[in-house]
Amino acid sequence: MDINFSDTISQSFVLNKECLSKTFHFSLPDFGFYIKNIHFVFSSENQHWHQTILKTEILLHVNYNYIDHALHEQSNEVSFPIHLFVDPNKMQPYFTINKLIDKQIFSNGFELDTIDQISIRIELIENQIIHEPYHAEFMINCK
Repeated sequence: MDINFSDTISQSFVLNKECLSKTFHFSLPDFGFYIKNIHFVFSSENQHWHQTILKTEILLHVNYNYIDHALHEQSNEVSFPIHLFVDPNKMQPYFTINKLIDKQIFSNGFELDTIDQISIRIELIENQIIHEPYHAEFMINCK
C-alpha cells in the first residue's frame, strides 16, 4: 500500500523503556497519520527476539476535542492496538504496518467542522518485564 500525501513530512522516531510514547498534534479538516513500518532493535544479537516482541504491545490513541450540540467543548478518545504478526521463520524484527489514520475515523455521527483538535499518541507497553535493552523504530508520514 502506497500512501501519497502532497504535503507530508516523513520521519522516524524511537520508543524504548525511557520514552514509552510519542504524541502528534493535528487540526482538521485535512490531517493524515500513516505508520509505514516498525523495526525492533536489540543491543545484542538476540536470537529469541520473537519471544521478546510477544511481551510488548503497541497501542494507538486518538484524542479529539469537539463542540457538542449544546455548544460545550467535549473530549473523546478512540484507542486500538497495532498488531504485530510474529512469524517464527522471520529473520529480522521488521514489521510492515501500512496503517492510515485520517478524518475517516470520525465518520460515525460527527460533523467534521465541530472537531477542533486531534492528537495521536503511540504507546509501547511491556506486558512482561524485558531485561534486555531494546528500542522500536517507527517510520511514519504526517500531513
